[in-house]
Amino acid sequence: MKHYSLFALLIFVLSLLFAADSYASKARMDSLGGEERARYYFDDSRNILINPAYINIVKDFLIFEWGNDTDSADSGATGPKGEGGVYKSGDFFIYGIYLGNEDGHSNRALATSGTNSAILYQDNPVELFIGGNLGNEWGASIKISQNHDEQGVKKTQQALSVKFGTIMKRLEGYVNVNIYDKSLGGVTTSEEFRNDLAATAGASYIWSDFIFYSSVASDGHTYRRDDGQKDGRYTTKSLTVGGGRSVQVSERAKMFYDLHYIWNESQRDYNTAAAGAGVKDYTHYWKLPITFGLEVQAKDWLALRGAISQTLLSKFYNNDKKNRSERNTTNVNSGASLIFGKLKIEGLIGIGDNAAVTSGKKGVLSLGNVLTRTSITYSF
Repeated sequence: MKHYSLFALLIFVLSLLFAADSYASKARMDSLGGEERARYYFDDSRNILINPAYINIVKDFLIFEWGNDTDSADSGATGPKGEGGVYKSGDFFIYGIYLGNEDGHSNRALATSGTNSAILYQDNPVELFIGGNLGNEWGASIKISQNHDEQGVKKTQQALSVKFGTIMKRLEGYVNVNIYDKSLGGVTTSEEFRNDLAATAGASYIWSDFIFYSSVASDGHTYRRDDGQKDGRYTTKSLTVGGGRSVQVSERAKMFYDLHYIWNESQRDYNTAAAGAGVKDYTHYWKLPITFGLEVQAKDWLALRGAISQTLLSKFYNNDKKNRSERNTTNVNSGASLIFGKLKIEGLIGIGDNAAVTSGKKGVLSLGNVLTRTSITYSF
């Protein structure tokens, strides 16, 4: 008991030294239902990676996202990628550099396309930010990734993308464009994975306590084989329209609810040795998820949050045109922040009963893994 009392006293004393800031991380967004939705209701550093104009709001800030350094794409709490960056205000502009924000769409496509694992993934990206205020807040970024391997078959990987965004009081908008993304060389030098010109555009509008938003996206890639068979091809298009409301339910608690519609269509056509005669499929779906979330400043040194989401209506169908609804969509997450003045340690609350957080009993508070997908943030 003495050790616990000393620890609690230490946290309390440190919490009195500084005032807390609201900047946060992947863990915060995931515990509030995912950054795709929660970003509309909470100002957060993750917003910069979608709309770079948020560099005007989240500045003089440092963040570290703990995670692995493997080739695989970020897969949530069970397999986060390590990344982080810093944003600093200057005399005229605000600048930033962010490391490790890999294009998850490109890496997932490469991982599931039937291509050979010897092809290089997008890796070690560097993203540079700049922003300012010319009557309206604006921001832009450029992201570059370049890698090579000449041990054996020569392999190269290069990627370039840009982002633009603006915030105009109640209205904001952004455009993200993947200009170039290509990997050459695998088992042989003739293998090639090429991401086509991909783009995402979105906008949102605040009316009273309500917010309405929409986004459209188009993506695709081509895989050139080394055995004379035809190229593999994958395309996807999506549309999201939604709205919700955030409510300050008390001095220390904020609640939000969100309802949105998602439409997606994708086509895949591959001839691969692994798939025998090849893979050719078509997937179409739409769904209507709802999310409720709550964030509470429980103590000066502790913030708690959680959210529940579920798909109310949905329709999925593939090549056979026989539709089905989405199953097992109820998802609950929770998280916490330990606040030491301007320093925060954040994470999802562990739900496993052993070191492998996703194994064993679910819904069990794991004291051996109290916080997972951990992040550290500091404002200066």
